[in-house]
Amino acid sequence: MNVVVFKDAAPSSADSEGRMWVGGNATFQGGGYSANSTNVPALKLTCDDYGVVVGGNLNGTLILGSGKAAYGGTRNGNFYSNANPQCGIYKETPVDFVAVESSLKSYSAQFRDTPANGTVTSTYGSLILTGIDPTLNVFNVSAAQIAATTEFRLEVPTSSATVVNISGTDIHWQNAGFVMPDGGKSCKNGNSTSCHSVLYNLYEAQTVSLGGIGVQGSILAPYATIDGGNGSVDGQVISEYLYGALEYHPFFFTACLPMPTR
Repeated sequence: MNVVVFKDAAPSSADSEGRMWVGGNATFQGGGYSANSTNVPALKLTCDDYGVVVGGNLNGTLILGSGKAAYGGTRNGNFYSNANPQCGIYKETPVDFVAVESSLKSYSAQFRDTPANGTVTSTYGSLILTGIDPTLNVFNVSAAQIAATTEFRLEVPTSSATVVNISGTDIHWQNAGFVMPDGGKSCKNGNSTSCHSVLYNLYEAQTVSLGGIGVQGSILAPYATIDGGNGSVDGQVISEYLYGALEYHPFFFTACLPMPTR
């Protein structure tokens, strides 16, 4: 999944280029919201696959790039498919959202408790995360450090998985650029592939505001409401609620994250 929301979502304007799950009600605002809209052939779905699943009511206009859609409550609005063939929309709930939420919250807590083995330094607005482990590098960062950062720089082996544990209940991540382990600045623009190995664990966040930023890597914020505009995420996004005009790009986390012993 590109986007997983445990409760309600009301995104507007932008789109999710990958698949979307919403456990509660989904309200697609504006002239229409595009989901699973990627043009990457390998991510195109057949009619056996779900591009969007909504556990509750589906409202507004949904435009689906490929695959089929499902909803568990009522539907009030329009559905369009840009797929060939057009797969349709069905009243059914093929996802156990309670189990998904429980599992991902457990993962977030375990990553939070994983001891940090990297160092964090700040200089002239740059937040530099340095690690040398070839397998897994873990960092602890605060919401205040994130808010003061204009450049987020990861200096770790390109072979490693990276977990950035971000503390704080209110995260304001805006107007910042990224430099990834392979030296690139954007997976969407094609000059980096490191988004597949970076996870930001916002383990206690209640609100996450994104703006003027293209976050590089996946966001796990299982207790948070994500909102904002004029921004994007090159990675997977997991949250409790989702609003705003943000784009989500399907750069799936594929690195190895061994679970710690508790």
